[in-house]
Amino acid sequence: MSHYLTGNETKARLLEAAGEVFAEYGFRHAKVQDICHRAGANVAAINYHFGGKEQLYQAVILHAIDADETFLQSLAGTPGTPPDVRLRQFIGSFLMATLSSENPAWHGKLLSHELSDPTPAIELVIEHLVRPIHNTLFAIINELLGAKANPEDAEFLTVSVLGQCVIYHHAKEVVVRMNPELRFDVASLDALAGRIARFSLNAIRSYAASATDKE
Repeated sequence: MSHYLTGNETKARLLEAAGEVFAEYGFRHAKVQDICHRAGANVAAINYHFGGKEQLYQAVILHAIDADETFLQSLAGTPGTPPDVRLRQFIGSFLMATLSSENPAWHGKLLSHELSDPTPAIELVIEHLVRPIHNTLFAIINELLGAKANPEDAEFLTVSVLGQCVIYHHAKEVVVRMNPELRFDVASLDALAGRIARFSLNAIRSYAASATDKE
């Protein structure tokens, strides 16, 4: 007996297939025919379910961002704990989400494509992912700096901590070649998070002490 896909099944298959194709080729070079072939759907299905290639791409971006509903909440850390603990938790959660093998490989690759070669969908990535991540870390660092915190220092330190984290994803092939012993299992990522946290805390405390000395 033949199996006919329902509208929801077709839409779900298109999202997954499109995610893989967009991640591999980027938005501009991805072909709707390839997406539909992988999804086992008619070419007209993209227009029917999404309205076109650009709208499908935006839906895939949001699908990738929403795939792990607990990610952004986990970055905030355990409520009521000291900010140094929450910084360590933020870094650990970030590394696990971007480097562990639990999420489909195309999620991170797709978002990396968009960040390095932006389309109009970059606004979705900024609003739904980058800004919340930034604001969560900024708040933790601002608390660590104390009442006399300089907003420019807090911003610089926020970007610096994020930079230490994202390089392991964005330049993973280079990093691994430079350090062949590097591993990305849970234990190794936890140890890496500890190192980044210690380095970052020393820098943040140095900035906080400098601000106090200027009083």
